[in-house]
Amino acid sequence: MSYDFYAEHYGKISLEDVKKWNQYTLLKCTNTNREENYKDSIQKYYTSKQIEPNWEYTKWFIPSEVSLSESVFIKINFELRKPYISKDDEEFWPKDNTICKDKVFKIPYIRPSSWKGALRHVVRDRLEVSKSIVKRLFGNEKESEELKRGRLIFYPTFFDQIDLDVIAPHDRKTKAGKKGISPIYYEISPKGSKGTFALLYFPFDLIGDEKEIKEQVPTYML
Repeated sequence: MSYDFYAEHYGKISLEDVKKWNQYTLLKCTNTNREENYKDSIQKYYTSKQIEPNWEYTKWFIPSEVSLSESVFIKINFELRKPYISKDDEEFWPKDNTICKDKVFKIPYIRPSSWKGALRHVVRDRLEVSKSIVKRLFGNEKESEELKRGRLIFYPTFFDQIDLDVIAPHDRKTKAGKKGISPIYYEISPKGSKGTFALLYFPFDLIGDEKEIKEQVPTYML
């Protein structure tokens, strides 16, 4: 049986509170001629009106501890040393250059799949770990291969701040700003934003084989 986070917490969240600020931001700022409304919403109000009231809900996505036998749970609180930029797939938003946000609370975050893809690349291409170990940890990458689940379970990382950065298009010859072209704003999680990285190693395919588990856990995780 699969686990449904939203089903478990159905009725515990005030949908009116969740939607209230989203509706203000979307409906009031969608007009392309109201650039200042969008800037004010993101820079002055979004963190206090959208992120902070819903921040407690983000803790539901990451367990405080894991009691699975022979598993390893890593949890790291960190602070951004430089702005974080990503691309959301939200279709209805005042601007195109939006940071990736979760679908319910609209809080900036890194998807578990993004962590998985980035770490797979590092382990496989930078550390040059053997393909067999990469497959055990991350599972199959190609859809054509026989489906195999990896032992690593990734969790989302939420950020507690949002801001805007700007790109001012310049003329290549004069190096001056181009006339008639507005600055390009894009959403970021600024330097100093806080988040939590969480990762679970669970050798589900070795359940019952205690000898093999004890041999492999130190090899892969320590």
